[in-house]
Amino acid sequence: MAGCWKGTSKIKLYKELGWESLSQRRTFHRLSLYYKILKNESPSYLRDYVLDSPPSGTIRFKNTFFPFCYTQWNDLNPALKDSVSSSSFKTNYIKSIRPPKCETFGIIDRKGIPLLTRMRVEFSDLRDHRFNHNFNCISPTCKCEMEPESNEHFLLRCPTYSSSRSILLSNIAIAVNDEILNFPQDHLSRILLFGSPSFNSITNKRILEITLHFIKSTGRFNKIEAYASVALHPPTPTTSPPLV
Repeated sequence: MAGCWKGTSKIKLYKELGWESLSQRRTFHRLSLYYKILKNESPSYLRDYVLDSPPSGTIRFKNTFFPFCYTQWNDLNPALKDSVSSSSFKTNYIKSIRPPKCETFGIIDRKGIPLLTRMRVEFSDLRDHRFNHNFNCISPTCKCEMEPESNEHFLLRCPTYSSSRSILLSNIAIAVNDEILNFPQDHLSRILLFGSPSFNSITNKRILEITLHFIKSTGRFNKIEAYASVALHPPTPTTSPPLV
């Protein structure tokens, strides 16, 4: 379980988990069967239905199996179409459509990782996230009244957590180097949440551990403000998002 709320962007969630979309998965299964038909690894009568020219007709017809596969097959990389076996085709096709998973570098933290994940997909209890998702939030502005309570604001600018932040930045400087603190804040914020391909897995793990310590030390998510709002203003049952 990713610990995300219903209403989270599917694109961001798939990227976080390293999953292809359901539409891509359906196309994968269609083309895997089509590969077998073309390579005579299926009942021979199916080969008779393979088109030898671009399909014409209604959209509904073009979305049926053979017209759809004809079009999609011609768009594939030639090396993929020339795969030596069905298993090889499937493996190479999946590699071409599956995004790399956003790593947590082996960190086991049943409380912290879901909080981090919600921040990564930009639907956490932070007011800017909830306001953008129309979830029990009338304004994105932080309690400090400086600006919207975004990831960047929470991690790097909110004065409420200045003491915890000084420890965060000090530890990050030790884990990496002082130069990272001179990065643009949007870049630094992303490194704190995701790590960076510029660093090895050990360093990235340390970065996320420091970030998780900051998130929990602030106490910001100890009491979920969104649900406190629910208690004050009871919504319809569909307002409260279950975890996915």
